Formats: sequence, C-alpha cells, structure tokens
Amino acid sequence: MGVCFQHLLHYRTEGNNFLSRIVACDETCCHFFDPATKQMSMEWQHSGSPRPKKTRSSIRAGKVMLTCFFDKNGPLMLEWLETGGTVNANRYCDTSRKLKTAIKNRRCGMLSNGVILLQDNARPHVAKVCKDLLQHF
Repeated sequence: MGVCFQHLLHYRTEGNNFLSRIVACDETCCHFFDPATKQMSMEWQHSGSPRPKKTRSSIRAGKVMLTCFFDKNGPLMLEWLETGGTVNANRYCDTSRKLKTAIKNRRCGMLSNGVILLQDNARPHVAKVCKDLLQHF
C-alpha cells in the first residue's frame, strides 16, 4: 500500500515522465496443443457421408513458461523457459542482465532516467543476490 501511494505521489508531480520509467514483469505458463473445436473442424458433406475422424489432443501435451517485460510502449523482452527448467535466483539474475541490454537497445535514454521495475514477490525476484544486482543497475 505504501509503494502504491508513493507511485501516486510521483505521478502527481512528474506526470507521464514517471509512467515512461516503469517496466512491468509477469510470468505465465503457455500450453502448446491445438484445441480443435467442433465449429473449427466442420466440413461440407452430403447427409449420407461418413463422419470425419478426429484425434484428441491432450491438454497435458506440454507447457512452457513465458516471462514478459513491457513498458507503456509495448513489450521489451520475452523469455521462454525450456521445458523442465526452473526459475531460481541465478537464472533470474541472468534474465535481469538480458533485460538491461534490451532496455539499452530498444529504449534509448531510459536507463539514465532510472527504471522502476514492477514485479511480484516470487522467491527468485526477492532473493538477496537479485535485489543487489537490480540495485546495482
């Protein structure tokens, strides 16, 4: 609540300049399968024609984790985690280094103005080594 109030005060004094400093981060799991519905697989046939055979795809066909970083202008960086991989503090530090490079290449001058990173409080995000690295940046 305190951080939100501080952001509101900064927005009141700085306006859109404050919003242009914010980079948000979120993760999601993406399932990869082809969900063919009855509507999608309908075909024109005579009334006496046999029904087409359909194969079923399992929802558990596979999933990967996507980490997305974006600002008010759109996506800055997308990172896919390989199947079976886990996000730990070291992995998140590597991702943070890639993010710094992406900001430097895509949003000129943003690093010099100071970036405000909005992220949840997942364990890798709040690990001491990651917080120290971000503070150094």
